[in-house]
Amino acid sequence: MSKLRSVSTKIWSDTWFEELSASHKLLFIYLITNEKTNMLGIYEASVKKIAFETGLKKDDVEKGLKYFEKSGRVNYNHNHIILVKFLKHQNFNTNMKKSAIDVYNDLPKELKHSELMLDKSNPLKAFETLSNHLGMVSKIEVEYEYEYEYELEEEVEDEKEDNKLERENEFRFLANKLQHEYSLEMIEEFCDYWTESKPNGKKMKFEMQKTFDISRRLKKWSSNNFNQINNAAATKSEKPLTYSEKYFGRRINEDGSFGDPI
Repeated sequence: MSKLRSVSTKIWSDTWFEELSASHKLLFIYLITNEKTNMLGIYEASVKKIAFETGLKKDDVEKGLKYFEKSGRVNYNHNHIILVKFLKHQNFNTNMKKSAIDVYNDLPKELKHSELMLDKSNPLKAFETLSNHLGMVSKIEVEYEYEYEYELEEEVEDEKEDNKLERENEFRFLANKLQHEYSLEMIEEFCDYWTESKPNGKKMKFEMQKTFDISRRLKKWSSNNFNQINNAAATKSEKPLTYSEKYFGRRINEDGSFGDPI
């Protein structure tokens, strides 16, 4: 039997969600809407299964889950997805509350609060107890962070260095936000230029700058017509462009005057 899941349209204006890459957006939407989601927001799901159903690579799923953990949105423990504070955002009727209690009772003991006993004969009281004891999630978070704290911090530090594709996608995502000011073609050429790197290089051109403001750089790119000049020059000469050729589209004569447009 299929289940309905409601997702607020406000998610697209949420600051945290807005800054996610396209692959992380897909992963988060999947976690809260896939067919295994339940009334408790805690369910079993393997990385392999998530990767298969989303079409993402396993490495991208694992890094996405770690990022969500660092953000305090999702935990992944004992092969279970834990949507943090899930119950606080739900409006359940009595039957739904009973379902949430059943889900909790069926969880592996590693995911339960050792002192929490739920009596289903009084579902309203049992559900209130469950909601108030979401310390079980806090307990999982504390244990998980304690066990993997060093490993997570180390891997998150390395992620910016190793996951070049993720960083490039984020760069292009931020640049594409400016489509109302510049043409898509110009933005793509701008991104292609600044995301280049040397063979086996870990950093892209924009990452080797002391500062890089995409909005200001695009404005300068547009005002100097970098894309038009470079495209024209590429068809006429293989020699590197001089400063005047690159920025003014003209050569400088021996007497110091501008020559004809190149």
